[in-house]
Amino acid sequence: MELRIPAGNGRYVNLTGFRWNGAATSRAVADVARFMGDGDAVIIDLRQNGGGSGAAVHALVSYFLPPDHRVLMTFHQGANGAAQSTHVIDALQGPRLVGKPLYVLTSGDTASAAEEFAYHVKLFKLGTLVGSTTAGAADNNSLYPVGPGFVLSVSTGRPEHPVSHGNWQGVGVPVDVETPSAGALDQAQLLALTALAAKPGADHAAYA
Repeated sequence: MELRIPAGNGRYVNLTGFRWNGAATSRAVADVARFMGDGDAVIIDLRQNGGGSGAAVHALVSYFLPPDHRVLMTFHQGANGAAQSTHVIDALQGPRLVGKPLYVLTSGDTASAAEEFAYHVKLFKLGTLVGSTTAGAADNNSLYPVGPGFVLSVSTGRPEHPVSHGNWQGVGVPVDVETPSAGALDQAQLLALTALAAKPGADHAAYA
């Protein structure tokens, strides 16, 4: 993870994976939320994020949503037909960031749990996705050995979002502002600075 303060009092967070280690991760996410909360705009970079733990996604995205306990995702298990839902975390250790200008950078390497975060940003209208369409890896797979040197990957479950009643499997999460991955950060910074400078009462010199 990389934290940086770019021009215009923004906050840049580069997440290369969503890892979960219980209370320790909760505290780390809260620390990141405090860092983001001190900025006028937030850029979260998921261009090299291949996924990881859904619990870490739920912890981070909850900071950008009100404490309404809304359903974030329902996971359907194909083997037994069971379904389990995740919800916005009501009690957080850091400041909520509802309404904070948010820009999320994505690429074709953004996959799985990282795509879930981008999908929430898109469908809950939490911010702007910048870059290119994500990988399109939503379903849960299980691996089974079938012979010397061969492994069979079987889809065993799927997530369902409460807004779309679907997911991003095979199609990815489309961006709001399409730009080559290498230039996504520059584009997001330009968008953020332009939006901040246009706000009534803004210090234009600060965002020049």
